Amino acid sequence: MLLGASLGLLIGARLLGRTELTVLGLASIALVVGALIWVLTRHPSLGARRVLAPPRPSVGMQARVEIVVANQDTKDTPVLNVTDLFDNGRRAARFLLAPLPPDERATGAYRLPTVKRGRYRLGPLTVSIPDPFGLAIGSHTVLGAEDVLIIPRVVPLLPIAALARAERGGAPTRGRAGINADEFMMLREYVMGDELRRVHWRSSARTGSLKVRQDEAQHHPGASVLLDTYAGAHSTDTFEAAVEAAASLCALVQQAGSEVELLTSGGERARGLHAALDLLAVVKPSREDVLLDTARSVTQRRASRPLLAVIGETPDVDVATLASLGARTGFVGIVSTRPLRDPGVTHTSLIIDASGGDLVAAWNEGVNTWTATASSPGSRSRR
Repeated sequence: MLLGASLGLLIGARLLGRTELTVLGLASIALVVGALIWVLTRHPSLGARRVLAPPRPSVGMQARVEIVVANQDTKDTPVLNVTDLFDNGRRAARFLLAPLPPDERATGAYRLPTVKRGRYRLGPLTVSIPDPFGLAIGSHTVLGAEDVLIIPRVVPLLPIAALARAERGGAPTRGRAGINADEFMMLREYVMGDELRRVHWRSSARTGSLKVRQDEAQHHPGASVLLDTYAGAHSTDTFEAAVEAAASLCALVQQAGSEVELLTSGGERARGLHAALDLLAVVKPSREDVLLDTARSVTQRRASRPLLAVIGETPDVDVATLASLGARTGFVGIVSTRPLRDPGVTHTSLIIDASGGDLVAAWNEGVNTWTATASSPGSRSRR
């Protein structure tokens, strides 16, 4: 605008023959040039760092980013405008930084939006130096960009013996002659939900407390969590509910002291809780409906591991097929984010209808029912 006004003054001076207008026009141009030189010759020597608290924020959690800027020069800094971009520049946090003496630092913070899970880009962090007349601004990058993951929310679920029994160990006990060592590794205390056929009655009679045989498969703890990501099985809301349910089940396995392996029907895989949550932060619906193939594959590869599956709109026959895999793995838990026609409980399977939106209540009720069923001699199923 000032350059345009200067040009108008020079044209007016030419047309009217007025020297004063020429002086004003040239002075305005000189002022703009001087402002540009001012900002181009100012290169602040600054150090900066970001601190994310908490380091792994989840959906709905209060999180913030703390910015620390330090003056590494031998003279005071000018007034600086500090800008940190977020979400690929769609949003930004802006601060006005007063002059900093040498070797001094200043701290600012802003809230990190955690409404949706996903990978977001923080930065770059830039400082802007305006000239004294506010005609030009020079920007300098003092801290590069970095990615931050907003992981799915994890809700606390009731523990289940089928996941924790692998950690209920004792000292290894040698089996009697003729029993394969791969089948009989140790004895441990009975836990509610253990199958009565695993009770070692001779040792129980000798010690006065129920002892249960622990197989080698249980000696190496672990469980698989399978998330159905087929787009046709979910709406937008139920997909997010399924992701949250898978994250909560992964945390449940980890809390039981077992190793968790997360798989999706889209072919993605992660081992360990942190890796699983990182994958769930960015997982998207897939195009292929290969839920059963993935379930069969993981139960063949990990035949001794319990399987927890989170599904959407799935035919009843496929749900029954998933539940039948419990005969191979020892236990299959199925959580559906769509209404089920016939949820139920057997000794080796637990089918939960979580379509009401309250995963905690649905899971806890199902686990209590399963525990009562599994510990009842002669009880085949309970609906």
